Amino acid sequence: MNAFVYDETGSLSQPMLHDALLYRIDFGGKQVALHCRAPDGQATRIELHGVAHLFSTGLAEQNIILDICIEEDAGVCSQALNHILPGAGETQQRYRTAVLEKLQQGDLKLIRFSPSYGGEIMVLCEEAVYESDV
Repeated sequence: MNAFVYDETGSLSQPMLHDALLYRIDFGGKQVALHCRAPDGQATRIELHGVAHLFSTGLAEQNIILDICIEEDAGVCSQALNHILPGAGETQQRYRTAVLEKLQQGDLKLIRFSPSYGGEIMVLCEEAVYESDV
């Protein structure tokens, strides 16, 4: 398995998955595997380990990936956490603050899968790796 490589803006540069078809998602324990096929036919399996939360909206058959980003800006992470972990109570706010601290310390990653078509996926996890031509 290989570690993700991101450019200076936080967008995924390796593996190249722009316009890839997301055709399968497997769940098990605290792991998620996403199976993609690039326009050139190359298959890639993304494994997310230590998944704390997975949030998605609008998933549809034939989801196409526009971009995959790791969110590191505290403001962006805070806004995303309010969306992923809703609730206005004191307990929910304390939990969001604890998760934000884990993100800032590098114990968790916030990975956003933005679609060209289909749904957005946001994942809070400890590690993201991939294997191509699977």
